[in-house]
Amino acid sequence: MKYVVNKRNFIILFLAATFNYIGSFMTESLLSVYSKQLGATDVLVGMVSGVFYAVALITRPFTGTAMDCVSRKKMFIICSLGNMLALLGYSTAKNIWMIIAFRALQGCTYGAVAALTLVMSAETLDPEHMTSGVAAFAMSQIFPRLIGPGLGLKLSEKYGFSTLYLSAAGVVLLGIILTFFLEEEPREYSKFKLTLNSIIAVEAMVPILALLIMNFCISSTTSFMMLHINERGIPNVEYYFIVSSVAMLVLRPLFGTLADKYGTEKILVITLLCLFAAMNIFARAHSFFDLVMYGIFNSIGYSATVSLLQALVMKVTPAERRGAASSSSYIGSDVGLVIGNLINGSIAQRYGYQTLFTAFSFPLFIAIAIIVIWARKNRTAAEE
Repeated sequence: MKYVVNKRNFIILFLAATFNYIGSFMTESLLSVYSKQLGATDVLVGMVSGVFYAVALITRPFTGTAMDCVSRKKMFIICSLGNMLALLGYSTAKNIWMIIAFRALQGCTYGAVAALTLVMSAETLDPEHMTSGVAAFAMSQIFPRLIGPGLGLKLSEKYGFSTLYLSAAGVVLLGIILTFFLEEEPREYSKFKLTLNSIIAVEAMVPILALLIMNFCISSTTSFMMLHINERGIPNVEYYFIVSSVAMLVLRPLFGTLADKYGTEKILVITLLCLFAAMNIFARAHSFFDLVMYGIFNSIGYSATVSLLQALVMKVTPAERRGAASSSSYIGSDVGLVIGNLINGSIAQRYGYQTLFTAFSFPLFIAIAIIVIWARKNRTAAEE
């Protein structure tokens, strides 16, 4: 790991993040099914997803500014505890409104955990190999994707949703315990002051805008994936998650290395086209083979694109403003997901899931266009 400067912190943080993500991935894809069992309509299912991102978006300015003003280790522990409390809350939910309330709490805390891991992992990496390092750290999300959804599905089928959420909370607790072993170097903390400069990394607006568009598009599949699969009667869903995660395990670091070698902007065009293909394959999926093809293309299209864009945000932002940069990247993602979830439930209810996924794939060409134009302008400026 030539890109890692502080290996001890990298490993501890990697494991702590992994347990946080396992707990979340065990439950995330099944939340729509659980909501349906509690009597939710498609519009309310969209609201369950939407409230998570809406609350995350509202609190991002505060958590993003706080990352540069307080101990990130302590902040990570507090936010992880909030995530655990939300999972415990799901296990006691009696109606859809309780789900929405605990989903709001999770939007505040789990959203901050994701942004914190991006900043804290960047501190352990060699700046010369930031893209490769961020892609490698992203394995902390891929392994949970490999085991989390399938494990959650088996637990819910055998023991019910309450046991599932209690188990997920216990896994998150393991990550919290590990966090106490992180070494934190002394640094000067800036005074907490909420300004536009502390919230938004203007220098990284193009990759942030690309994240916004991409997350708007994938809001359709994240909200209605399991409902679409159940409607089509596609078997062996748990094996899809394994295949998809193995593909991520192989392909995500590969595309990080390719980006370091050939340029992030060029590789982003390829990954965004793969995401377009993935969404259209999923829209028409009727068999397990279709699901596997979707998983492979989505591993390149979504997973690789996220790590490439986040690495690009970190690279074009000064080190002292990485808290704002990380917050900005997630604000962009949240805005896209909130807008998407505000309208995708109505479209799904009126036109069906296939039409929804197809229609939501076309804005990806806007993301490709702005990346290409931005890269061309940067090259011209460098030549001059």
